[in-house]
Amino acid sequence: MEFPDLARRYQVTGVPKTVVNDVIEIMGSKPEDEFIAEILRATE
Repeated sequence: MEFPDLARRYQVTGVPKTVVNDVIEIMGSKPEDEFIAEILRATE
């Protein structure tokens, strides 16, 4: 595992997993428009 400390901190058990500002976690592959919408929600 490349970053074991981060994997434990964010409970990564599979990829892709995206964590934005410690606010949201996006699991799995998403269509681009859904992915961007979730990121924008995290930055509000």
